[in-house]
Amino acid sequence: MKTAGDTIQLQMSSPGEPLASDSIATIETSTSNRSGSTGNSSAVIEILVLVTLTLAVRVPWIFMTPISQAPDEGAHYWVIDFIRANLRLPELTDMMKEPNSAYYGALMPFSYFPHVLCGLLMPWFQPALAYRFGSLLMGVVSVIAARGIGYELFPKSKLVALAVPLFLVFHAQLAFVNGYSNNDSTSMAVSTPALYAALIAVRRGISFKSSIAFGIIGGLLALSKPTTYCIVPVLFLALAMSPFFNRESVRSYASKLATMFSVALVIALPFFARNWFCFNGDLLGMRTMLDLWWSHYGKPAQLYRWPVVDNADWRYCAYVSYIGNLGNMDRLLPSRIYKLFSLGITLSTVGWVIGSVWSFVRKSAVQATERNLSICLWSLVGLSFLLNFLALIAGSASLNATGPPQGRYLFPSEAAIAALLVGGLSKLGRLAVILFIALNMVATIVSLNMLYPVWHFDVNIFR
Repeated sequence: MKTAGDTIQLQMSSPGEPLASDSIATIETSTSNRSGSTGNSSAVIEILVLVTLTLAVRVPWIFMTPISQAPDEGAHYWVIDFIRANLRLPELTDMMKEPNSAYYGALMPFSYFPHVLCGLLMPWFQPALAYRFGSLLMGVVSVIAARGIGYELFPKSKLVALAVPLFLVFHAQLAFVNGYSNNDSTSMAVSTPALYAALIAVRRGISFKSSIAFGIIGGLLALSKPTTYCIVPVLFLALAMSPFFNRESVRSYASKLATMFSVALVIALPFFARNWFCFNGDLLGMRTMLDLWWSHYGKPAQLYRWPVVDNADWRYCAYVSYIGNLGNMDRLLPSRIYKLFSLGITLSTVGWVIGSVWSFVRKSAVQATERNLSICLWSLVGLSFLLNFLALIAGSASLNATGPPQGRYLFPSEAAIAALLVGGLSKLGRLAVILFIALNMVATIVSLNMLYPVWHFDVNIFR
């Protein structure tokens, strides 16, 4: 018998009499089904392992972190608790009663719905603790979507593909943020599947079902934290690229685009209309948020000036708070972790340079379509990070209300960052990828070990 990939030829009991062609087809189909079943089982096992690891490094933060050490959780808590208790969204009159903590009430509400749901479904916990499981759930969604991104970008290497979600699993700052109530976790849980959908659209085209999924993702993006909007141009670019790699009639493609935009509008338009009437034309709620914030705390002085990236303090704060600066951005990890992470970034950059040169040298050996497809996919990944980074710069230069830059504002492109880092390191060998993931694993363990003696486990987060 040959391998499963070869044509299987068997003989009947009578010498020289070949097996009927329909029997051969049946055997080939059966072999293919067994192979597909094995692949599905492997995928399920991978997802279960990733989910287990995600829970293992995030649940401790839920019970460890005091609300006073979770950035802005008090303000997020006010919105979540109001929605759960009243089963409606807050209005300006509700927010004016408690301007010191209600300033997030005008923002798009979807980012808080998972937390509200957990509060309703977990009555055995005090509400403030139950809400935190919403962030945990969103962390799981992001990791699963990152697995899909890994396989789209690295179909030839399971190890490298899985390194993308594993980076999310063990990223110390992300694990911490997924352990308390916030809108960053939900925004990331929308933007990561959005990037995954963009890659699928370019590689495999858009079906009617996927056009509905695209519309749902687009609608939820519109209702997420504004930093997530950096993914919207990536989606539009993917939709523009898709017809060039997947032959389809103009009429069919236009029909699917109409379906996407219709679904997105049905989801998002009612909330934008509500904000328009409830908050005096403030569609995103940002102006209302800042007015309440500044009226209570005072308008902050100009902290950074354009282009901000030339400010060493800004670069330092953005860098360390992305890797891991826990608590109220006052719990730094050991300095060696930041230095080794910097080394990983440097090596990844070198890997991309070497890989690009090598691809240019051997480009004649690679089919043009395959090469162009790869360029398009990686362009989407790179663009998502670039736009997110520019959004971070714009926020620091214009709002001046959040103090130093915070790394969690880059979480909408977290999977893209992981793919870029892993992609460059993979060109230097698998060992480089393994060591980088190991570094993040060590950082997570160190962060838990560092803060457990200080915070301990407690179901009362108001301490």
